[in-house]
Amino acid sequence: MSIPDAKPLEKWVRTTIGAVCSKPQYGWTTSAADSGDVKLLRTTDITRGPVDWNTVPYCRDVPPDVDKYLLAEGDIVVSRAGSVGVSCRVVAPERSVFASYLIRFRPKEDVDGKYLTYVLQSPAYWAQVRGSTAGIAIPNVNASKLEAFEIPLAALPEQQRIVAEIEKQFTRLDEGVTALRRVQANLISASPTYMPTNFDFRRLSISGWKTPNSKSCSFVKAICLSSRATAARIKLDGWRFGMARLIRAFTRIISSRFGLLRPGCRNGFSTGCNRRTDVTL
Repeated sequence: MSIPDAKPLEKWVRTTIGAVCSKPQYGWTTSAADSGDVKLLRTTDITRGPVDWNTVPYCRDVPPDVDKYLLAEGDIVVSRAGSVGVSCRVVAPERSVFASYLIRFRPKEDVDGKYLTYVLQSPAYWAQVRGSTAGIAIPNVNASKLEAFEIPLAALPEQQRIVAEIEKQFTRLDEGVTALRRVQANLISASPTYMPTNFDFRRLSISGWKTPNSKSCSFVKAICLSSRATAARIKLDGWRFGMARLIRAFTRIISSRFGLLRPGCRNGFSTGCNRRTDVTL
């Protein structure tokens, strides 16, 4: 995706998920089966990064009005129980429906679905999830609560520009992961503080964004430094010192480049530091 030419921004507005999507829908209640004609997308299928349709089970009972529940390209499903708040944008779905613990949202025409997907990974979104589930014995969130969650919204061209920049940064992150895999494959032994230096993490900078676009820039940085967005892309099975150490090291590097770590916060994933940026969206 190419980034549209920068133009003076129209005023950002604060709106809600319900205002930018069609009416939400709860999924179909049934159990999973090893075979069948229609697959069943569950919460567990969306919590490990992009959906692997080869591992998604089938419906034991297909809904009589199956068309009502069939997933379509660009649908966004959000978990309402278990991994509360975790979301996924449906891409290239097989013939499948979504399970009852998922809620489906369909973005309206004036909203970029990818932009909304990234909003649902932002620190501001997760703060609202935590606020909605605080004090509940069994954490959960319903469609009405999700609809009321506030989100920042710019004009459609600016949404597309933000999405393009985020994806560019994640592409560079993927290149970094590839470099780390090469090191992992060749590494026989290392000290616990080892971090590969043959990849230039400084490339993870945002260039060409002028001062009027500072809010867009802040949004990009907030997403790129989000623990959930970053961790989903770093999968190095068998890394000697564990995923947490690797992610912390990576976050420190890009955080120092962006200058977003707050004083006293050792890393972007510390349990003692709930906010990774001082960005207010």
